[in-house]
Amino acid sequence: MDLQELYKEIYRVSSGERWHLENPGRFSPFYDKLKKECYNDQLCYCFDFVNTLKENSVGIVRESRFTEIPLHYHKDMELSIVYSGECTFNIQGMNSN
Repeated sequence: MDLQELYKEIYRVSSGERWHLENPGRFSPFYDKLKKECYNDQLCYCFDFVNTLKENSVGIVRESRFTEIPLHYHKDMELSIVYSGECTFNIQGMNSN
């Protein structure tokens, strides 16, 4: 894959992103399938990528650019890369850009 092909894939609008553009301010129906648990005295979603990690020790998940991700915690480690623009992370109540 050359650099031009990589950029084309990175900036492609996915079906999930299209949904968020058409439904601003709403959380994806994906969250209806996730359980909520109490974590650090707050009710939040549990992100468990057990299926992603069944066959590989590292999974790559492309997040939507056009929505907020609700309060959640991970059973696995997460590494985020912002390749363009900006993103605000709220980690244990502290914002980080």
